[in-house]
Amino acid sequence: MRTHAKKVGRLVARGAQGVVLGCTVIELLIGPDDVDVPAFPTTALHVAAAVRAALADADGPSAGARREFASGGGPRGPSTTIDG
Repeated sequence: MRTHAKKVGRLVARGAQGVVLGCTVIELLIGPDDVDVPAFPTTALHVAAAVRAALADADGPSAGARREFASGGGPRGPSTTIDG
């Protein structure tokens, strides 16, 4: 862990304003509390995005389109976006 924290420290000294923890192994060795800049753990970010996408599709892939048309939107209504 110390080696990775030192590398992040060198990047920050060169102007880095954040660090992407772009590998599951790196996320096990270093975390957001180990650095003085924002850290972005990609595994956690991808999991959160997958959960949001799965929950958004809970009513089916066309639920957003049905809501749009039911509210008077759609190609012939005031809005042309599917999910508003």
